[in-house]
Amino acid sequence: MSVGFSHFRGSELFVGYTYHTVSGRPGQYTTSDTLYVSTLAYPSMRLIRTQKDTKSTYPGSINTEQPSTFADEKGDFYFLACPGFALGNHPQKPTAIYRIKAGEANLDSTYFFNISASAIHNHAYGLWYIGKGQAIVRSERQELFKTMEDHYQVPHLEFYVVDLNQKTTRKLALPLDKGSARSCVLVDRGLVYISVNAGPDDNYIWVYNPNDQSLKKGLKIEGPVDYLLRLEKLKEASGQTSD
Repeated sequence: MSVGFSHFRGSELFVGYTYHTVSGRPGQYTTSDTLYVSTLAYPSMRLIRTQKDTKSTYPGSINTEQPSTFADEKGDFYFLACPGFALGNHPQKPTAIYRIKAGEANLDSTYFFNISASAIHNHAYGLWYIGKGQAIVRSERQELFKTMEDHYQVPHLEFYVVDLNQKTTRKLALPLDKGSARSCVLVDRGLVYISVNAGPDDNYIWVYNPNDQSLKKGLKIEGPVDYLLRLEKLKEASGQTSD
């Protein structure tokens, strides 16, 4: 089993997961064609209901590596299903965004954002909310890698802004990124900071302004760097936030 997310809402806990079949070789597995979301009462952990969906599979991801869920300003909860080569390894299914609306207990049957059928035309990993109904996903370029080692080491990942309401996508003019799973997007005071690992000596923090859609280079990380794994907010003792 892979548990891709857990999300508290009041006295209930939503848990998204799926199942795998593992072969005799390390790292070789396939994912079932079914996505599961169970609702548990908290703190008793009593099972209330389990929902199943087969339009996609592998809900969420390992969130310490790369976020794939969020709740927006209205309290609607969104999660990315990731059946692509690097996570779910069920590439026949599309990458997709699901929603559980605020005050509701079930998957929103009217909402299914098929990322793979959009202008992206690929699988994606990572979902970051940037406000006002928009989020960022990282999508792979399938023609640029052949193996899992390539997937980690070869720059082939692109960043797209997705409009959650209109179900549209727009590519950001960033260099190709590498690293299958990274916490590489940080939103602070209206700006979006994106770390890009374009090469050993080509690692920048880019700054995107959603209000005017401008994009510019920020801090360069000097020296040979394999990966910029995380961008984090640190809270100082005074209560001020520094990045």
